[in-house]
Amino acid sequence: MFNTAKRALAILLALAMVFSLAACSEPAEEESVEVIVSTIYKEEEGDKDNTSKPDDATSGDEKPSDTPSTNTPSTSTPSGSTNYPNSMVNADPEDYRGTTIIFASTIDPKDDGTDYVVSKFEKEYGIKVEIIVPTLENYNAEMSNLIAAGNAPTVGRSNGDAPIYVGYFDSLDKAKLNFKDELWNQNTFKLSTYNGQPYLCDTLGNFWTEIDMVTYSKSMLKKANCPTPEELDKQGNWTLDSFITIGKKTKEEVPGCLGAGIANKDSMLHMAGGAVYRADKNNKMVNGIDSKTVEVMKKIAQAWQVDKTIVSGGANEFINGTISIYTGHLWALRKDGNLKTHANYNDIGFYYLPAFEKGGKAAVTGLFRGWGIMRKCNENPKTGPKSAVAGGFFLSEYLNVENYDLNKSFISEEAKTFFFKLCSLYAETDNYNPYYTTYDLNEGISGMDDDKVVYAAMYAQPAQVDTLLKSAKSAVDHAAKKLNDYIDQQIYSN
Repeated sequence: MFNTAKRALAILLALAMVFSLAACSEPAEEESVEVIVSTIYKEEEGDKDNTSKPDDATSGDEKPSDTPSTNTPSTSTPSGSTNYPNSMVNADPEDYRGTTIIFASTIDPKDDGTDYVVSKFEKEYGIKVEIIVPTLENYNAEMSNLIAAGNAPTVGRSNGDAPIYVGYFDSLDKAKLNFKDELWNQNTFKLSTYNGQPYLCDTLGNFWTEIDMVTYSKSMLKKANCPTPEELDKQGNWTLDSFITIGKKTKEEVPGCLGAGIANKDSMLHMAGGAVYRADKNNKMVNGIDSKTVEVMKKIAQAWQVDKTIVSGGANEFINGTISIYTGHLWALRKDGNLKTHANYNDIGFYYLPAFEKGGKAAVTGLFRGWGIMRKCNENPKTGPKSAVAGGFFLSEYLNVENYDLNKSFISEEAKTFFFKLCSLYAETDNYNPYYTTYDLNEGISGMDDDKVVYAAMYAQPAQVDTLLKSAKSAVDHAAKKLNDYIDQQIYSN
């Protein structure tokens, strides 16, 4: 904290991960890994302060694209800039001592053992942090009610409810963030920019990163004489088909095993390049159902309904030994994660998601999550007019992985290393395919239950998939329009 130098990269891996996401024809070799949490270097003259933000989105008259916005932040530097102690916020932290902020988190830091980060921030910045814990399912409504009553929290978390967060978050300009600091994840800025203003922030290697991966039982695969995902990848055969085959073999050879598990429907769809929604160049929602969506759902339907080699299952079923492998996310690597009660951490293997087909490239996918500044937080009499910038300081430290005790956070050194390898891929890949909402958090605005309308095809008979998705497409078009109307109402009409 109070770092007087500029950070180069929060997470930098000294390796070439050529094996990571593609099924290659030749064995790929994993090079040695060095996890460098932070590299500090002396600041160059004239690069001390930068208040620039991602460029304005393209005109709404352009034809929507199926790829996220690639707008990059400008490089202009304001005149008369000051070298602030915290390079991530363009303000002097001493001006905000004595301020109170309110953090609306769906997880109380006391409950997951990370309250020491909050306490350290309070001590060093002299800013008091109050925690409130709204529900994930009703987050939007609860935040809207607090804002309307003049009791807006200061900072909060959007946990897979895009684009609903534009209704309760304000532009990050209010927090005076230095958008060019290398610790900020530029992907998050780009994907949450409306009318030239970013609404969500995140950091590279964030302790809360939830990129998807595969988790497997080393002993169960060995009993079934199955190659591991790593071994399959080196052979160029780490695909969705081989994932399903592992389920089939372990079901046949391991007593009590029901096969492979799907803990997250979104990851199965998105790793193959499919989607329910995508973002166009303006980060508006467009229909993501395409031929890839149809292909992957047919394959899952075959394995689910006909071959009976895939079941609904995640951490609990994995712990109980009823599935041998499943698609989950990085939380499984943490001691407070969903595998914390597993009897043998050494038996837990983890690897990148498979490619959809041989020779293909799997997408890096996961929940689209970010943190932001609440609307009208400066008008809350309890927190006062300095609240937004004080909240910016809090987010710069709360999201900085350097402030967490990484030696005590992960189930093993292997898990810690893999966490940063996957975070590095997420930061650098051009194949990031996020899923924007989960638990149908946007259903109240979109009017569509993703599970019933779209994902029902994943659990149907293979012959029904085409018909179900053809019907779902018009429903997604209608839902996307309602979501875009909401964006227009919250952003462009104000």
